[in-house]
Amino acid sequence: MADYLDYTLSNFLLFSAETFYRLFALYHRAIWPVQLTLATVLIALFYRHKKAPSKIVSAGLFALSLAFFWVGSIYHLQFYASINWAAHYFGGMFIVQACLLLLAAYRQRSLAPEYFTNLRGWVGACLLLYAVMIFPVIDILLRSDWRQAQLFGFTPDPTAIACLGVLLCCRIKGAGLLALIPTVWLLISRATAYTLAR
Repeated sequence: MADYLDYTLSNFLLFSAETFYRLFALYHRAIWPVQLTLATVLIALFYRHKKAPSKIVSAGLFALSLAFFWVGSIYHLQFYASINWAAHYFGGMFIVQACLLLLAAYRQRSLAPEYFTNLRGWVGACLLLYAVMIFPVIDILLRSDWRQAQLFGFTPDPTAIACLGVLLCCRIKGAGLLALIPTVWLLISRATAYTLAR
């Protein structure tokens, strides 16, 4: 029994920090130029609905659904799984989240976002801005290879943070349930980052 108590998080990681971050570079190189395609689709989607605030929420949830499905099925199952046996479970989590967001997008078509009307909206907007713009910039500054940057819609952390931001910006039925998987993932990610840094 004492032997089991000696285990730490590092005993469950089968890869180094160098391997982990190099995976992002290999991943971005393999899927290029899908990144540009997604950015174009997102800009077109929100430009189309900018004069119809009630539709922005459903459009945002739909975009998040696509992002979670991509991260779950492509990043986790096809790339991260090559270095982490648990990635299959993470991929399943993200695909389930994609289904929940798609259902929410269908049910929430009449709601408008509340970006800066209250504290909750401010926090949500800041999280969204951080996930989409600030997070990748910080990664680029910290890494030797800019292709190791984590991007919204393609890697788990900024995608999960953006989801929480959207949920705070909008009054969505079942927001607590929709926030569960992103929150769990971010806790797992922080534990992984902490272990890799030791």
